[in-house]
Amino acid sequence: MKKIFIHSLLFLMIYISGCSLFYSTFFEEPEVIGYKNLRISKIGLSGADFIITVLVKNKNSIDANILECSYELFVNEAYIGKGISKEKQKLYAKDTSEIIMPLTVKTSDLLPASLAMFKDIIKGEELLYRIEGEVLGEAKGVEIEIPVSIEKKLSAEIF
Repeated sequence: MKKIFIHSLLFLMIYISGCSLFYSTFFEEPEVIGYKNLRISKIGLSGADFIITVLVKNKNSIDANILECSYELFVNEAYIGKGISKEKQKLYAKDTSEIIMPLTVKTSDLLPASLAMFKDIIKGEELLYRIEGEVLGEAKGVEIEIPVSIEKKLSAEIF
């Protein structure tokens, strides 16, 4: 019985790593190329909820689904907030898709970083933003959890 359990566990580990290897060999990771809009869905004394629409380019020749994602946003290395989405969203093959990413920002998290960000915006400097998280995706019946780390600079403007 113990031998069967060990073989089953070994087979499962090989299968899981094989799916990841297969995925990474034949599929390119989608790329966040920008954002379309940002809107506030709820605001209060304790913080705010935002809805961010990002543009994601899928270079692959098949559609893929985002089943779930969780992430944290940092600006100039300061923690801003976190987001979780459990809504299924589609990345269209060889196209750019609009993906909705909710973000919750607590006032207590934003206050320490806001003064430094405000100074950078006034000076016209670029802000470095970083998104860290995980995405559960699916393509052609294969589900895979992908770590996400996006880092880009954003020119902040005062209107």
